[in-house]
Amino acid sequence: VNSFETVLYSPGFANITTGYPAWIKMNSFLDYFIVSEVSRNINAYRKNCYYFKNKDSNDNKIHSGPVWDFDSAFKNIVDCDPFNATDGSGWCYKINDCSTNKTNSNGWIVRLLQDQAFADAVNARYFEMRKSYLSSQYLNSFIDSIQSQASEAEVRHYAKWNILAASTGTPEVDPQPATYEGQVTKFKDWIQTRLNWLDGHMLGTTSAVETLEPNTSCRVFPNPTHDIVYMESSSEIQKIGIYSNDGTCVMTKEENSGFSTQLDVSGLSTGF
Repeated sequence: VNSFETVLYSPGFANITTGYPAWIKMNSFLDYFIVSEVSRNINAYRKNCYYFKNKDSNDNKIHSGPVWDFDSAFKNIVDCDPFNATDGSGWCYKINDCSTNKTNSNGWIVRLLQDQAFADAVNARYFEMRKSYLSSQYLNSFIDSIQSQASEAEVRHYAKWNILAASTGTPEVDPQPATYEGQVTKFKDWIQTRLNWLDGHMLGTTSAVETLEPNTSCRVFPNPTHDIVYMESSSEIQKIGIYSNDGTCVMTKEENSGFSTQLDVSGLSTGF
């Protein structure tokens, strides 16, 4: 870490072979930055930031992450500007500029963004993700799926803790909705407002973005299962097919439900 910082704050820090690129896992730093800024999580850079390094025989670079602790994120908090802004504005990586900040960040990301190549990589990665996991359609669909899944639990939750319409945890600027549905709507609206601001203010240049194609990934769980299988995808699900080991299609389902769905496979025998 000391050797990395010596390189990071040296005049030739951006050199592709002898500068910071030789020391860090670039993609992990890009994704950490994007997750932290989309959520406007001020703690991501000061007291709740994590890094790790594998043994040299596996990978000798510093990784950023995992992300952790979002109690001050996804909301307009009563703190110094700009984190109380209601228009989605502000960079949380600049937390050291906050006059009331009591815990400074290490400043690594500030220095990295002084390299135009790093800023351009942030830009390309962000707008690539806006076509899939950060698209408004995907995020809203994902939130809806969790809202539905938690519909019974939320009733018990608020019966035990009567906190609707109350500002709990990190104090917020906005009034608190008095219903679970209102909380979900507030959450969605905040994310959309934040994304709108980031779309117009993202660091770096967009010259390479036009050629990017979204990568599709999916998740199927639980595996194995005997009744219901759930599916999530970064692209809209249009059709599902289940095949036996010999390539025979045993079940199909046409879909128009967006990015997540479920399928009842209780009628199939084991082994598919």
